[in-house]
Amino acid sequence: MDLTTIDWSRLEQLRALQKPGRPDVVRQLTATYLANSRGLIASLDQALADGNTDVMVRAAHSLKSTTATIGADALAQLAAQMETELRRGDTGTVVERLLPQFRLAHETVANALTERYLPGESPG
Repeated sequence: MDLTTIDWSRLEQLRALQKPGRPDVVRQLTATYLANSRGLIASLDQALADGNTDVMVRAAHSLKSTTATIGADALAQLAAQMETELRRGDTGTVVERLLPQFRLAHETVANALTERYLPGESPG
């Protein structure tokens, strides 16, 4: 399973929501996803450092749903796996295996989204 695959058709279908004369809905969604997902990863890191399981679970859950919205289903499944492991209390698996995988794949997805919908802007 390639964690960096994006279903571009999902984002393009959102263009049906586009209203004439309004800002590009897909561009806005992309920019919002990038900012929010990075914030959620930072929240997850802080919660891991603080040992705050509730915040960890909420951050993983939010990463799951927001990542699915932009069509990165395999990456969303990885976030779901993080959420499940955190609910079980298995922070070791998340810290050692899942979160590093998520970070790496997220950066690739972020770069692809930026290149396609936010050209000329820095992905990070």
